[in-house]
Parts: sequence; C-alpha cells; structure tokens
Amino acid sequence: MIHNSKFIDEMKQRLETQKENLIKELSGFANVSENDHGGWKSKFEVVGSSDEDSAQETETYERLRSLESALENNLSDVELALKRIGESTYGVCRHCNEGIDQARLEVRPESSSCIPCKKKLKGES
Repeated sequence: MIHNSKFIDEMKQRLETQKENLIKELSGFANVSENDHGGWKSKFEVVGSSDEDSAQETETYERLRSLESALENNLSDVELALKRIGESTYGVCRHCNEGIDQARLEVRPESSSCIPCKKKLKGES
C-alpha cells in the first residue's frame, strides 16, 4: 500500500480528470443505458434508406460499439481505482495483496495488479 498522501492525491486528481474525459468522449456518441445499470449504449443514427446507407450505418454503429466497450471498460477501471482510494486500498494488487510499484501507477493510475501478477494473467511468466 502507498502511504505517500501527496502521491495519492495526485493520482486521485488524474483519475478524476480521466473519468471526466471518458464520460465526455462517451457522451459524444452514446447515452447512459437505463437497462445496463450505468452502462452506455451507442446511438444508432439512420442516415438514409438505401442498402448502401444501411451498410454504412451498421458499420459505423459496430465501430462505435467497439469504441464504447473499450472506453466503458477504461471508465470502470478508473471508477474502481477511485473507490480503492476512498477505501485506503489504492496501490495494493488485487491478486497477491502486495504493493503495486509507484512507477506503474504513475503510468497507469487505474492499475489494480502488480506487474508480476499481470504477467501471470497474460501467460507471460
């Protein structure tokens, strides 16, 4: 666990800014889903009635769904990191309960695993 309150405050600010940016980006092409408990749902825009228009609409929608999924996962990671800060468990690996290296958190403040555990999860040993 990280005991440096200045570092934790800095990470909290970065995470809050990242959360705001992710929500802003998602809001540009998706709405909060009422059926998905805070999840997001891409907007499907109809631009025409021809088969070509339908293919373009579907392609755009699928691309946005992929982007939505990635941004939503990142937002979830950020929100969980903020929760860990609030619970005073920030910087502790969720797999081995050892501390996460501060340098890793500087690069990816939402990290929930230490590098050795992340490598094991990816099968990299």
